[in-house]
Amino acid sequence: MRWRSDAIVAILTMFLLALIAPLWVASPPPLDLYALANVAFFIIPPAAVLIGTRLSQRRMRRSLQGVRSRVREAGVFSIGHLSLILDNGLLLQLPGSFAILTGFFSSSGSPLSPSLREARKCVRPFRWIRLVTVRAGKKAPDLTELRDDLGARMAAASVGSCRPKGHEIEPNTPTWIATVVLGRAIGLPIGADRIIGEADRVGRYLQNLVQATLKRARSLPAAHP
Repeated sequence: MRWRSDAIVAILTMFLLALIAPLWVASPPPLDLYALANVAFFIIPPAAVLIGTRLSQRRMRRSLQGVRSRVREAGVFSIGHLSLILDNGLLLQLPGSFAILTGFFSSSGSPLSPSLREARKCVRPFRWIRLVTVRAGKKAPDLTELRDDLGARMAAASVGSCRPKGHEIEPNTPTWIATVVLGRAIGLPIGADRIIGEADRVGRYLQNLVQATLKRARSLPAAHP
């Protein structure tokens, strides 16, 4: 985790130095306050990103300390973006101040437990079609209660149909995916330990959402040519 985030910051720093170094060699700037401010402009942003990433990683490690046994796989795919596969098959993504929990289900609505690689492949853009969207409020009491119990400011859920490519269809390929997005516009993100502690509850909510979608689909009259 640390190596990947540090590498991104190092690449950004080298890119900025590659832009300004030739100019400094060709025409060395005078060492006055204005020149020092220009130098600081190129140094402070990468340093701030590095410090912020380290603090975020430290907070994340502390948050996961007590629930590590529930994490089956973990990976970091960008600065501060941690992805986890939990023991109940949910994919938990933590981009910034948001938490995204995704469940994967068979054609009958039974939960599946994909690997981290398979799960991330299923949630890529254009790999699924959103069919149902639910937002926290009076019409969605279960989602509203979940949002409030986790201390989130906003919450939304959706059910989608997977669109695997022909050569990727396998017996355990998900047919349905259901997602809950929780977040805070202001303040620290929700602790990962707090979210994982409610993972079974989230899993049941997502499965009920998929089953309700299937029930509505079966009640629709069949289309005739």
